[in-house]
Amino acid sequence: MLSSAPAAAGFSPIEDEAPLRWLRRLHLVPTHSLGARRRAMFLALLSWLPIFAWAVLTGRATATSGESLMHHYGVHVRCLVVIPLLILAEPMLQRKLKSIMAKLAQTAVVDPQMRERFDAAGASVVRLWRASLPWVLVIGVAIAWSLVDRAHDYEDAMSWAIEGSGELGFGGWWFGYVVRPIFLVLLLGWMWRILLISWWFWRVGKLDLSLVPTHPDRAGGIAFVQKLPSAFVLVTLALSAPGQRRALSMATVGNTRRVWNLGLTGTRPSPIIAGRRTSGDSAPEPT
Repeated sequence: MLSSAPAAAGFSPIEDEAPLRWLRRLHLVPTHSLGARRRAMFLALLSWLPIFAWAVLTGRATATSGESLMHHYGVHVRCLVVIPLLILAEPMLQRKLKSIMAKLAQTAVVDPQMRERFDAAGASVVRLWRASLPWVLVIGVAIAWSLVDRAHDYEDAMSWAIEGSGELGFGGWWFGYVVRPIFLVLLLGWMWRILLISWWFWRVGKLDLSLVPTHPDRAGGIAFVQKLPSAFVLVTLALSAPGQRRALSMATVGNTRRVWNLGLTGTRPSPIIAGRRTSGDSAPEPT
C-alpha cells in the first residue's frame, strides 16, 4: 500500500493559519505548538480584567452605584468561557482532521493516480488555509461590524455600563469595541474553517475512492469520517453557553446557530462523502 505520509503531513489545518503565524512572530505562541491554553488565558484576561477593574473602581461590581455587573453574567461567560472555548477547540480540530485525512489515504486511496488527485485536493485547501487575506477580511468585518452595530443601541444588555450621563462608561466601551470584535473574529474564523473543510470533503467526494460495500462498518470502510463533528464539541458548547443567546443577537449574528448547524451537516458524510453512497447502504437518517 502507498505511503500516506505526504498527504497526512501536508494538511495541518490550525498549525499554518495566518493568525498563529502572526502571534509567533510576536513571540506570543511557541514555535512548535499551538499554544492554545496560553492564548485562551491571555484573551480571557484581556477581555475580562479591564471590565471588572472598571466595575470595582466605579462601584458597579456590587451595585453601590448603578446596576451591578454581577447581574449580567453573560458578560462574564462571554469573556471567561466562550472566548477560551473557541480557542481550546482548535487542537481538537487539528488532531481529528489530520487523523481522518491519514486514514482516508490509507484505506480509500490505493491507486497512484488517485493519490495524486487526493494530494492535490488537500494542497488546494492548504493554500487557502495558509492565506492571510481571508483573515484580514475576517478582522476587518469584525471591527466594522462592531463600529456600525453600536453597543449604545442595546440599552438593556449594556445597562450595567451606562453612567449617569447616559453614556457608556469605560467598561461598556471595552466590551463593545474590544471584546465583541475578538469574539466575532473567533466566530467568523470557525465559519471559515467549516467552509474549507466542507470544500475539501466535496473535492474528495468527487474522487473514485476505493470503498468496500460489504465492510462491517456499513459505510464502505470510512465510518471514521462520522467522528469529525466531535471536533466541534467545544465550539458548540461555547455558542450554547448560558447568557449567549442575547449576546449573539447583540453581535448581529442572529442566524449564527442556523448557519453553524448547516456547516456541521455539510461536513458529516455518513456514509456519503459529498453525495457518494456505497451500494447496499440505506439512506442516511435526517439530521
